[in-house]
Amino acid sequence: MKLGGWVIMLTTMIIVLTLVGVDTGLSSILDFLGISSTGVDFGNSTFSIALLAALGVIGIGGIIVGFFAKSYDPTLIITPFLITIAGFYIKTFVSIVSLVNSYSQTWMTYIAVVLFGALAVGFGMSVMNYFSGR
Repeated sequence: MKLGGWVIMLTTMIIVLTLVGVDTGLSSILDFLGISSTGVDFGNSTFSIALLAALGVIGIGGIIVGFFAKSYDPTLIITPFLITIAGFYIKTFVSIVSLVNSYSQTWMTYIAVVLFGALAVGFGMSVMNYFSGR
C-alpha cells in the first residue's frame, strides 16, 4: 500500500479510537473543533470557524508549498506530517495495549500487540519505500 493510504488509514483509526474513549493525545484537538463521541456541536464550539480557518490555511499553505517545492525537496515538507502521525500512532498503540492489559487476559494483550505492531511495521515499510523513491 502506498504512503497516502497508510496515512489516511492510521489517521482515521486514531480519530475513531479517540471518539470511543481511548487516550490517543488527539482529544484536545477534537474538543477544540467541537467533535466528541456525542457528535459535532456547531452551536457552542468553534468548529465552523476552525473549519474555515483550516481550509484557508490549507489553501494558502498549498500555494506556498507549491512555490517552494519547485526548488526544494518535497520530502522536507512531508516529513513533519509523517512524524506527527507516527507520534499519535505510538500514543494510541501504548494506550490500547495498556487498556487490554488491564483486563488481565494475556492472550488479548498478545493479539493487540500483534495487530497494532503489524500496522506499525506496514507504515514503517511504506515510509521507507517513499523515501527510497519506490
